[in-house]
Amino acid sequence: MQQLQLKQFAPIYVLMGEEAYYIDKLCCYIEQNALPGEDREFNQVVRYGRETDIETVINEARSFPVMADRRVVILKEAQSLMRKDGLAKLEFYLQKPLESTILVITYKYGKIDGRSKWLKAAEKLGVVYESVRPYERELPDIIQGMCRAAKVGIDRAALETLVDYIGADLLQLESIVQRLALQVGEKGTISLEAVKSSTAVSREYKPYELTDRIAKRDIVGANRLILNTDIVIQQFVGTLFPFFQNLLIYEYMTDKSRPAAAAKLGLAEFQLRNYEEAARRYSKMQTFKAIGHLRQYDCQSKGIGGLTTDSTELMKELIYKIMH
Repeated sequence: MQQLQLKQFAPIYVLMGEEAYYIDKLCCYIEQNALPGEDREFNQVVRYGRETDIETVINEARSFPVMADRRVVILKEAQSLMRKDGLAKLEFYLQKPLESTILVITYKYGKIDGRSKWLKAAEKLGVVYESVRPYERELPDIIQGMCRAAKVGIDRAALETLVDYIGADLLQLESIVQRLALQVGEKGTISLEAVKSSTAVSREYKPYELTDRIAKRDIVGANRLILNTDIVIQQFVGTLFPFFQNLLIYEYMTDKSRPAAAAKLGLAEFQLRNYEEAARRYSKMQTFKAIGHLRQYDCQSKGIGGLTTDSTELMKELIYKIMH
């Protein structure tokens, strides 16, 4: 996207993918930089998929700019377009796009079929960008990049805590970094204490604390956590299922060195601590059975089987079965 920084804009941008963060960033950059401020009122149009149709967007794209060199037309949340097949009509517009128009389409939480004729035409004319979710091992570098952009540093313990507590929610991570940057000031350093005092990190439900207790087979601590927080069974299963899946993979690895294991699981090396701990406390068969229990209780929480769906009771039963 170096051309954007040089203000060399393409006739069309298709921004799609599972990770909304980068889609929003790129779209926002075009919104703020393709036109000078005084030209935006008459020459920048934003439409939302749930409120418009593709014919309206195409008509906007075919309109000439008013006392300006360019016109910017943005279709946000195209995945919610009122008519699901509507994007196909872009093929006809792209056969002869208006040179003075920059058309931007954002399509979040999924991919557009690569066989679509209009998408192939967009690739030839402009930019098609797929935003993918980052691996957990990439999060430390991403957070450090956010800190550099905010002109602050971050110590290792604070960095590890943000990765553990927030995970790959990049929008939330950026919000926390920006808020903490204001607290420590320019060229300051975000400390572990500052992170722990953050509202987002000190929330009652902490997935890292849960996996830590389960990894150590701390049944008392795990039960205390679920009884004194607002965790629900779906969050509980959503946290533990990938943990036990990764644990089973880890237990069957021949090379359990941190660099090799981290690369295999797509984690940062410091995140292997719980897997190393759990591997000492759970056999392969116990791990396999834990995955089965998680599947069973996920179904039961949704009313399948006609048994109780009380969230707290289900979690207490599930903890007991996993740890015994």
